[in-house]
Amino acid sequence: MPGKPTRVVLTLLASVGIPYLWFNEDLSKWLKTESKPQPTANSAFSSHFSAMTSASNPGEAPASAGAGSSVATTPEPGGAAAKPGACNSTYLAEVLRFDINPDWVVARWPRVSIVRAEHDMQALRVPFVSGTGTGDIAGSLTYYFDKVNQVQRISLQGRTGDEQGLVDLVTKTFGLNPEPALGAGMYVARWNAIPSSVLRVSYAPVIRNDRPHDRLQILLEINRPDAAFSLSNEVQAMLLEDRGTNRW
Repeated sequence: MPGKPTRVVLTLLASVGIPYLWFNEDLSKWLKTESKPQPTANSAFSSHFSAMTSASNPGEAPASAGAGSSVATTPEPGGAAAKPGACNSTYLAEVLRFDINPDWVVARWPRVSIVRAEHDMQALRVPFVSGTGTGDIAGSLTYYFDKVNQVQRISLQGRTGDEQGLVDLVTKTFGLNPEPALGAGMYVARWNAIPSSVLRVSYAPVIRNDRPHDRLQILLEINRPDAAFSLSNEVQAMLLEDRGTNRW
């Protein structure tokens, strides 16, 4: 145990040194900085991972899509290009096109399903959401490729709260015209008087005010106008039934 003189010295040092350290601005800052816990490798990784995850967008095309593909950077679904409640027609126009190949599809969506197709075609189907407005579409998008990987048919099925954005796009770009029909609308393009592309809009079986995005059901099938492929068997059967019930 230290003697009395030693205790006196220690007491004096404490009474002088501690206030000096506290009120000395430079030294105080240094002590406070050193007392903070330094980031570890795990915390740094977590921050980097969070930044990567928040920046990722499954619908956005990668910077490089591989050899033979052509991918352009497009607005994100529901992004700045779309007004609240409106259809993101810019994004729709980027995906409803015939100048793409299978590599483009695989590079653009994180999940692509291979589905059966008729007429010696291969079909690639992807989950599709064009945005968050009531005029946007949620459903599935299918591309049909022939033996030389050229798109011959595009099919879009899903639900929306307002079909006008899609109607404007298909009537102006693909030449579909409105025709008298029951339901929310029927738009048809013809080749030698035979329907070659169709947009059928019908009301959902149950319409709920708290689900404005699900008010309408859409079925769009666009076939390349200069090709020999006609409407799919599924859509032909649907039109035949509509004729039989006088819906169209």
